[in-house]
Amino acid sequence: AKSKLPYLRQVVEDFFTPERLAEKARYEVLVVDHKNKRAGRIDRLIQLPDGSFEIRDMKTNHKILKPEKTIYSKQLSFYGDIILANGGKLGPNPIMLHHWTNNTWVDIPLEKIDTLW
Repeated sequence: AKSKLPYLRQVVEDFFTPERLAEKARYEVLVVDHKNKRAGRIDRLIQLPDGSFEIRDMKTNHKILKPEKTIYSKQLSFYGDIILANGGKLGPNPIMLHHWTNNTWVDIPLEKIDTLW
């Protein structure tokens, strides 16, 4: 749904480039790992042609500094580990932020870490 607010409408319309529209993506996906009692909701889950998955999170805060990147890396890695626990596999760019900044979307790759210790 598009907002009636011009600013928010621009944010949404600018996100859906032809490349993104061509991706097989689902939004607000609930993932659950019953064995380890973990669950989360992924903003944007992309399924690649080989069946692997890549996790994307949408951020609109003004700046993303190193401390935030560390927190977001843990968050998205957690979701990735839930996918792995269910027998899925992760693609070559497993976790990334879509960040709205300076009136444009910027993709920020993050480092996947192990969250099940």
